[in-house]
Amino acid sequence: MIRGVGIDIVEVERVRRVLRRHPSRFPAKVLHPRERALYDRQRDPAAFLARQFALKEAVAKALGSGFAQGLHPSRILVGRDGAGRPFAVLPPGFDRHSVAVSVSAERRYAVAHATAFDDAGGG
Repeated sequence: MIRGVGIDIVEVERVRRVLRRHPSRFPAKVLHPRERALYDRQRDPAAFLARQFALKEAVAKALGSGFAQGLHPSRILVGRDGAGRPFAVLPPGFDRHSVAVSVSAERRYAVAHATAFDDAGGG
């Protein structure tokens, strides 16, 4: 059963400005530890962070909690499977839900959509 849907859009230049002011603190707040190695290899770290943050914000909106009740961006793992499809892994306490995600990006913006399901079999 669908619990909720979420969408988010992030301006890449805004992330770039935040990174100039907080080059290590902002990625630490957004990235799951397993995402950090990917971030360190990016040609455009701001674009990568914009995609990751848009995905995580969409997930939080779909779950209906926002970034509260223990759901912090760095606790959500987002990545791509072997076929290149994006996925999200929720932290303990939220893992009774599954989430289907999609992300799209171009030079200026990253946009993500998430659908959360009440049972682990939905996504």
